Amino acid sequence: MYFKFKAPISGGYGDSFENAIVIEMDNGDLGVDMEYKILKMIHSLGGNSWKLDHQEMIKKNGKVYDKLSIVLENNPGFFHNYYFDITRFYGK
Repeated sequence: MYFKFKAPISGGYGDSFENAIVIEMDNGDLGVDMEYKILKMIHSLGGNSWKLDHQEMIKKNGKVYDKLSIVLENNPGFFHNYYFDITRFYGK
């Protein structure tokens, strides 16, 4: 399945700080919205619905990250963390 999806993002897969998904936006509200759109797109590929377990803002090495921990609704034992570099829009 191929998606034609252009988004203001760069970086990696979001599985660690070093491999964070970088949100290339200046507007905080739109940046946070983009985080959730990305998660929806990732998990729609496998037909998985998910819910947010918790969200945490972390400052590390001069950058600001959002760590979103999700659980799959059809597999409640499955937790996954996603890391987003929100430095560009944090505080705006």
